[in-house]
Amino acid sequence: MKKLLIGTVVCAISMFGAATAGEKLTKEEVLALISDSNYSAKNPVRGTVTNGAVSADGSLSATSSDGTSQSGTWKVMDNGEYCTDWNGSWKSGCAPFEKTEDPNVFTRGLGNSTPANFSFKKK
Repeated sequence: MKKLLIGTVVCAISMFGAATAGEKLTKEEVLALISDSNYSAKNPVRGTVTNGAVSADGSLSATSSDGTSQSGTWKVMDNGEYCTDWNGSWKSGCAPFEKTEDPNVFTRGLGNSTPANFSFKKK
């Protein structure tokens, strides 16, 4: 059991490195984290929670606790920025995911927007 736990910790550290708050994820880290995943994102200022799905084919969809839903496409740039192109009124654009003190939570904000806290789970 101890060997399994140690192996799991070593895999997590090698995949995302030691959690250093504010450190940007690389392209490889972002792809491993988000592709074929469900996510939950909480905006700490507005208090809204958005639940969505990111598919390996480049599509995504989400529903916010404010009652709005959107679909669109995504891609990851060479510099690690995650780009969304929503088919509606939600703000589209590119921004990095950054590590937090919690290795399961990542922040991302667009321009002058308040960063949301994201957590991901593979489908």
